[in-house]
Amino acid sequence: MSGRGYLKAMKEGKYGKDWKEFRKRLIEERGGRCEICGWDGSWPWVLTVHHIDGNPENRDPQNLMVLCSKCHLNIQRRKKVPEAQLRLL
Repeated sequence: MSGRGYLKAMKEGKYGKDWKEFRKRLIEERGGRCEICGWDGSWPWVLTVHHIDGNPENRDPQNLMVLCSKCHLNIQRRKKVPEAQLRLL
């Protein structure tokens, strides 16, 4: 989902009212690092949550990955990410 798509889904309430807290808790539970490159969320990239199936309403843990903004953009742009690095829980 692009940045615009994210903003639209947020406005429409597709992430749910508690998304910010849910996101924060998930990042902490997953060790506060990008699940692809290991980045710790410090500047210049932030940590985000990627929905593997693209559905912001699907909070199944197997559908979610904590990613730095760089890796998240690479996935969104459909750049090749080694399958071994796409760790599903």
